[in-house]
This record gives sequence, C-alpha cells and structure tokens, in this order.
Amino acid sequence: MLTLPHIGKVFDADEVAKQFGVSVRTIQNWVLRGARGRKLTRIPVGGRFYYRPSDIQDFLTAPPVSNDAPLPKIDNKAAKENLRRQGFKI
Repeated sequence: MLTLPHIGKVFDADEVAKQFGVSVRTIQNWVLRGARGRKLTRIPVGGRFYYRPSDIQDFLTAPPVSNDAPLPKIDNKAAKENLRRQGFKI
C-alpha cells in the first residue's frame, strides 16, 4: 500500500491480486474488459497503475449492468479476512 498526495491510500496490481487470491492478469482483465458490465478503475502514476480502495469497493458491490460472467467468488478465507481488515464489505 502506498499513500499518494491528493489521492490517499492506493494499492498496486500485485497487492490487489493477493487480496483477492487472483492473478495480476485477472486484475488487468477487470480493468480492460470488466466483469458484469463494469470495469475496475485504475490511476496512472509515473508509468505504474494504482487502485483506490473506494474504486475496488465500488467494482465489487456495483449491481451488474449486463449478463456477463460474474466476478469470481472469493473462497480463500485468508483473502476474505485480509479484505475485511482493509475495510471491504464482502
């Protein structure tokens, strides 16, 4: 986790992937292709991309806008507990 001026706390793709128990490629797919008709928002900073906790929360809790494949269910107990500690409601 990193704190950026004027933005606040952000995560890089590796951290987000670890929190959800998915690959970095899956995170990239959520950004580029989306899931359930929604795309994960990222912030470019100095050639790298970061993810705000609020954008991750919005992506996870937004109602679907299409019949695309649903988001993968998070079955990993450690990943769920880590997300709860970060303040996510899952």
